Order: sequence, then structure tokens, then C-alpha cells
Amino acid sequence: MERKLKVCVIHRYPAKEVLGTNPSFVKLLEDLVEKGHDVSLVTLKDDQKINGVKLDPINLKFHRDKSLDKVWKSLLFTFIVPFKVLGKKYDVIYCDDNQPIYWYFVKKFGRTKTLLRIGDLWGLFLQEKQFPIYVRSLAKILYFFERKIMWNSLDNILVLSNALKKHMMNLGIKENKLKVITECINLEDFKDIKSEGDKIINHGFFHQYKKSETVMNAIPIILKEFPKEKFIFAGDGPELNNLKKLAKDLKIENNVEFTGWLNFKELKNKIKESKIGIATRSKGRANDFVVTSSLLQDMTSGLAVLAPNSEATKEFINGKNGLTYEIEDFNDLAKKIMLLLNNRKLLKELGTNAMESVEVYSKNIIAKQLLEAIENA
Repeated sequence: MERKLKVCVIHRYPAKEVLGTNPSFVKLLEDLVEKGHDVSLVTLKDDQKINGVKLDPINLKFHRDKSLDKVWKSLLFTFIVPFKVLGKKYDVIYCDDNQPIYWYFVKKFGRTKTLLRIGDLWGLFLQEKQFPIYVRSLAKILYFFERKIMWNSLDNILVLSNALKKHMMNLGIKENKLKVITECINLEDFKDIKSEGDKIINHGFFHQYKKSETVMNAIPIILKEFPKEKFIFAGDGPELNNLKKLAKDLKIENNVEFTGWLNFKELKNKIKESKIGIATRSKGRANDFVVTSSLLQDMTSGLAVLAPNSEATKEFINGKNGLTYEIEDFNDLAKKIMLLLNNRKLLKELGTNAMESVEVYSKNIIAKQLLEAIENA
């Protein structure tokens, strides 16, 4: 007879918000309940009820789209959440949110087996040059303590790529603590989308670390040979106005559409209007270990995809289900886009193969892997 566990699941975002970064999250909670485990969810104030899951909220309403609100409530979360597990005698604590520091104190206060799912290395990412020097200095200190003390205190670390696993092993994290469980996508959300349009899309959160200007700078090169091509930039973020200014400076405004923030249905319609999806990232060691959810969404929708050649991306983009380009190299990106525009057969084959290859990233498969990791902790 299988042992029934008392499990605590922790994430800063309310469950419906988590689905944007981990589509398997609610499915995991449902699977834990179905297996008979006693499941508690610690999060900021959440109005969504999940059958069989006990909510233990931090009574603060979360506004993910408001930067200042997000920052100060995330800091409060870091200080409050360890006390949420104090004295609760959980068998396993699973931290799905890899915001820095809190999980270390959750382990110390909870005094039980603790797992962390990790993709972005914030201590490494915040050392990049776009951040102020005081942020970079604090990040160096954080990263030192993470790799020397904090990560090895955990029982298991669930990493999103083999590249990240290798990196953490090189830092001295014990291999038996590390398990690769990749990004995922809700295939059901995109099964009704099949590429029917003739546009080229880049979508997501426009920030310096995404480097969408790589696409923008490639457009004038493409328009010399394909003057009627249309490009969609779908999303919002601090770099949106800079992208609009760049489009004006490059005199390509008539070929570029900025949608602003879109709800899920509107985004799906824009993907459907497209034939090529472009993922972007900035140079930097931290960006070597993750892929963007927009890439998986485009692949599921049958778009031919182009992605930066990070270590993580190269694990599943193989030349048959998509192409890679040199990170931040707009000349190489333009070359790859024109290759597809000149070869419609290749464009179609990449889209078809992408739809088939993305099946292994289904939220149901990843939720099962997470469930097994928790049960075997």
C-alpha cells in the first residue's frame, strides 16, 4: 500500500497565475489529491479553489502586471512563507517558485524533505550589465551563498534542462540531488490553433533580457528582398516604447504591428495569423539554461520556429523541428528568416515536425514527473 503524504506546495503566484509559467501546476495539485495525499497550497491571496487542496494563503492580493506591487509583495513573501511551514510537520515541501532565498529558510523552518523547481538562476542573471552596480554586487553575494551553502541544503532540485544540471554540478551541487524535468505546455490550449497566416511573430514580455530588438534590426534586411512581409510584436513590457521608437528610426513602421498586452484568446489569434515564430534572448550565461514558453506555444501551433542557440534550446531544436540562430545576431536571424521565405517546403516541414516533437512537453507528462519526484523525495 502506498504511503499517503502530507505535502505542502509553495508558489508566490495564485494558481491561475502560475499557469503562465508552469502549465502543469494545477494538474500536479489535482494528481496529488487523486493519489490520496494531504495537500496544502501556500501562496499569495488566491480566489481559485482546487478540489481537495487546502489553501493557506498569505493575505495579500497579487498584481503581477504592476512592477512595484510585484516587487514589494515578493519580498514580503520571502520573509513570511517560512513561518507558514513552521511546526506543520509536512512529509514533503515542494517549492515551485524559484524566487531567491525563501526556499532555503523553508527547508530550515520546515525541517523536512524539500524540493525546489528551478529554471532561472537569479543570482547569476542579476549580475548582467543591464542592472545597476549595486544590484550586481548584491547578486554576486547571493550567488556565492546559493552555490556554497543553500542549494546543497535541499533534498532535490528539479532543473529545467540538462545544460542547467551540468552547470550546477560544475558548481559543486551533488548529482544525486539534481533531476531534469523540462518546461511544459498545455497542448489543449493550442490544439485549435493551426498556422494559417503569412506573418512573422515575436511575442512575450518585452524586457532587455529578451532582446526583441534583434528581430527589429533584422527587418530592414529582410524587407530589401521581401518588401511585403509583415511582423507582429505581441505583448507588453518596459522595452515596448523603445521597440516602437526603433521601428520608427528604421522606417519600418508600415511593416510592423504592435499589439500591446493581449489576453489568451487574442494571443492565440495572432499566432494563428503567423507562419514563423521567433524566440529571443540576450547573451549571458543565465540565459543558456532556459527556453521561453512562447517557443513551445509557437511549436504547438505549427509555426516554423527560430530560436537563439542557447545550450537549453539546442537540447530540443534539432534542425528538423526548428532552426537556431546566433544569440543577438540580427544578420544571422535575417539570413535564417529569408531561408524559410525562399523555401516554403522547408517552412511547412519545420512546422509539422514542431507539432509532433512538442508532445513530450505536455503538461500531463510533466505533472506526472513532478508527482513522482515528490513521492520519491
